[in-house]
Amino acid sequence: QAMRIQFLNDNPATFTSLLVLQSLFLILPISESESKFYALTEEQKNSNTGKALILKIESNKSTATGKPVIPFAQIGIDGTMVDVNAYKGKFVLIDFWGSWCVPCRKSHPALKELYAKYKSMGLEIIGISNEAFSAGGNKAQQDVSWRKAIKEDGIDWLHVLNDADINDLAKSHDINGYPTKFLIDRNGKFILKILGTSEALHKTLEKKLAELMPD
Repeated sequence: QAMRIQFLNDNPATFTSLLVLQSLFLILPISESESKFYALTEEQKNSNTGKALILKIESNKSTATGKPVIPFAQIGIDGTMVDVNAYKGKFVLIDFWGSWCVPCRKSHPALKELYAKYKSMGLEIIGISNEAFSAGGNKAQQDVSWRKAIKEDGIDWLHVLNDADINDLAKSHDINGYPTKFLIDRNGKFILKILGTSEALHKTLEKKLAELMPD
């Protein structure tokens, strides 16, 4: 990663640098991706690859740190309305996952521990499952896969099923990989984004929650 960034800094006039920046899109903060994009030559910026990348950068800005939460209200797994704006005053972790996503499922035990620790202090979790990649593909089968995974994993927080025909939450939040987690502060603003799952990434989330809600 460091070598790619150094190459990008040293060679802004090459098409390879545009490809390198594209490969770093999910790694760099969005503000840094934007500044490095505009340091490229006009030829690179105006290429088809460049135009596609700046569209992704602009789209990703909506979930940047300090931006207000993207409003949504949808019927949850228990039939009640899940309105993200109703949870202002709490810290909200929005977890984009899927029953088909092995890393997502593997992250649930550690997430359950955090929820048990911080729920009484004002943490709420909203799981948004995108079942578009589940076997079968039709909505009835997606619903079955979603409910089955929630029961198997014992994740008892709020849940909604992404429905692109009603409100494509994965698209509006510019989800490029699973799991993706967003932490929202008490004022309804994005303060942390985590893509993927690993012990180090979980420690990042754990540390942030400990800072916000100390024992």
